[in-house]
Amino acid sequence: MRSVVALGLDDLAAAGAKPMTVAIHADVTAGADSVTGTAGLQGDAGDLKLGFSYAKGDKPVAFRIDELIDALAHGNAVPLPDVTADLAGAVDFARLAGSLPALVNVRSDARLKRCRVEFQALHVQGGLRPAVKGRIVLPALEADVAGSPVHWDEAALDLAVWTDPLNRVHIDKSQFDLGAGLLHCQVSGEA
Repeated sequence: MRSVVALGLDDLAAAGAKPMTVAIHADVTAGADSVTGTAGLQGDAGDLKLGFSYAKGDKPVAFRIDELIDALAHGNAVPLPDVTADLAGAVDFARLAGSLPALVNVRSDARLKRCRVEFQALHVQGGLRPAVKGRIVLPALEADVAGSPVHWDEAALDLAVWTDPLNRVHIDKSQFDLGAGLLHCQVSGEA
């Protein structure tokens, strides 16, 4: 199945929004035991690419939110669907806030000037060995809040977290950096 949709949001200009063009595409292949595909969003507000796959297991995965919270609190395993997703690209939240203010909730006394979030090879995996790996970067943030300028230098989050068959969580040098040396936090180990 293939679908390509192009949306022109010019009619939002009358409501005070800035015109924006977005193209969305998706390719999905569904079989008896799996679903795989790609999806993408390209336009004035960024460019995102998503690849995903889902493999149907022997029995359906279902759990209640209270079971999930209890499992996390006590270190118990939670059955997760066998899903993988890979995300890369960037979203310009300043552009989205100007075009679709209801989508990006920004304080009424604030205006984003620059707020681009980049997803660099972000990989998420479920199933028996959940994992997340990749990098999320906010190159810089510029805004006016209550008439005062706000500026943050680059913030970056690097993740490499996975679980083994014994439900131990392994953290391979995950770190968070804020601004030119303002804050650096690095974590590694297992639990």
